[in-house]
Amino acid sequence: MKREINIYQRCVGLLSVSLFFIISIVSNDIYGSKESFEKFIEVKKTEAISRGYDKPFVDKIFDEVKYSDNVISLSERQAEFTKSVSSYLSDMVSLKRAKEGRLFRREHIQTFDKYEEKYKVEASVLSALIGLETNYGSYTGVHNLMDSMLSLSYMKKRASFFDGQMWSLVSLGYENKIDISKLKGSWAGASGYVQFIPSNISDFGVDGNSDGKVDIWSSWPDAIASGKNFLKNRGYKYGEDIVYFISSTDIDINTKEKVSWWAKRVLVWDYQKEGYTNNWRITSKSRQAEAVLDKLCKYKNEWRVCNEKYGVIEDTQYYLKLPNYFVLRRWNNSTSYVLAVAKLSKMINMSIPRNPYPL
Repeated sequence: MKREINIYQRCVGLLSVSLFFIISIVSNDIYGSKESFEKFIEVKKTEAISRGYDKPFVDKIFDEVKYSDNVISLSERQAEFTKSVSSYLSDMVSLKRAKEGRLFRREHIQTFDKYEEKYKVEASVLSALIGLETNYGSYTGVHNLMDSMLSLSYMKKRASFFDGQMWSLVSLGYENKIDISKLKGSWAGASGYVQFIPSNISDFGVDGNSDGKVDIWSSWPDAIASGKNFLKNRGYKYGEDIVYFISSTDIDINTKEKVSWWAKRVLVWDYQKEGYTNNWRITSKSRQAEAVLDKLCKYKNEWRVCNEKYGVIEDTQYYLKLPNYFVLRRWNNSTSYVLAVAKLSKMINMSIPRNPYPL
């Protein structure tokens, strides 16, 4: 019996060692090693030559590329995906940023007005986007774009995406005589006042000041026109909200607007408030919210996204997703980010900015 146990233990030990080596091999297949990064760059240089780029250009943009540990680290902890929605909104949307947004819109009002009719995107929405992306142009990123694109494509998590963006950047530099080896932006390769990734510059970039080139890094007319062009082409609906925020005050027993009698009867979203309990109260907050919001969808049947339903910020704050919500997810695929745009754009539109949706 003892001998059988020893054989079993040895088998388990061998199996553990085997699994360790298998995992190591798989890991190395998924994630490149920094030691072979230089070989990876040489492969890319050869590919660039085969794509028709001349050697001096290729040498210039690839020879100084460095692997970036910092970019890889940042890619794994994005604030809009790691923070709670309410925490993200609290950090990113403030009265100060809204007031600066109003000043920014006023400063560039002629450019906004020039492209309002053509692209049908409100100045407040694009101002909010630029405020969140670059703090109205004051911070456009510190990461070398070629370092970022090649480091991310090398690590293979989203290799094909970042590899494609790198080649878009190379094409952009070659055709427009831009020294892309010096361009800086976010860790993910977004750059300029509107933080476009390279393919978006190619697809949606607009020469707003008619100087013969697209320059989203130093020309506000180009950046504003390009941002509006992106949203228009993604299906943005002019004059419509991004989301519809619903809080406990919308279902207050004394409220006579926005909701019908049944919504007023299914009370208390905020269980801390006194005097709001009745026979219609549902024990589960999620069931209660679902009952109210489903009926709101029916009540507001022109909201075409009711089948997509709603989102939850916290127990007392909900929202319905309108068509422009999904358009803005094409700009940044984060619910927190899109809600921040919705909230900040509302505040920028106010004559005296205030927080329209306290959280």
